Amino acid sequence: MGGCFSNASEASLPRGQSQAHNLKCTNRNSTIVSSAKKSKDEMTALNWYAKTDGKNFVRMQEISDEPLIMIATDNQLDDLRATYKQFFDKLTSIRGQLSNVICYGTDGEKALSDALAEAFPLGIHLRCFRHFHGNFLSFLTNLKIGETRSYFEEVFGKQEGDVYQEGLVDAASEEEFDARLLLLRESWAKREKCAVENCQVYQWMEERSLMVKSCMIASVRTKAGLGNPPMKFYTNDRENTNRRLRNKTNGREQGETSFIRDMKELIEDS
Repeated sequence: MGGCFSNASEASLPRGQSQAHNLKCTNRNSTIVSSAKKSKDEMTALNWYAKTDGKNFVRMQEISDEPLIMIATDNQLDDLRATYKQFFDKLTSIRGQLSNVICYGTDGEKALSDALAEAFPLGIHLRCFRHFHGNFLSFLTNLKIGETRSYFEEVFGKQEGDVYQEGLVDAASEEEFDARLLLLRESWAKREKCAVENCQVYQWMEERSLMVKSCMIASVRTKAGLGNPPMKFYTNDRENTNRRLRNKTNGREQGETSFIRDMKELIEDS
């Protein structure tokens, strides 16, 4: 028989509201016990692995909050920031010199960048150029602007043979960025065929100007150690690590012990 009640025969089916209620309570309790047992077994396996094969890899085990389900309310974003912060605090407690990191990079996730800024107050926050490029492209697409090449060249610069033409992000100071952005306002308004004060592209960039000036312009990247003239920052290498891990696990959901074992092998094979 089976089915949603996992009955062995027709005689086991509920024959009334009361029996249906009792069967539902029984199934719920069985699920809770099974889930708790699975969690306990996983923690036992993890503890054993940490003391044997993984003893030089697993640095710390500690009971923490339940995993978060993100629906992106303000409270949940605050909880996520706190979770990130807790993780970074553990890192610095294990290796104290990490507190003095020169810079860190993100794709723009606010909870992550806020936690990093709190955990590493001496570090410079670098924003990924590829992700910001994608944000700008999405905005221009939604605005139904067909020809976007000029915008990207003016913001991100362009390379023609051996000659590089600077963009907004190549400003050597915050003041220079503001001046360059202001110079673009009129030409952007003409492309949009609107009054200068109604230029949506300018408004979009102005709203993000503080982030660009603090995380992306040339002077910030040079200070973060990316050279002079500085390289642009991308999170590609980190995302490639995520891709390698997905390939190693074949994209399957794993328990904590299996995941840590795969991470250890991935690092050792690098």
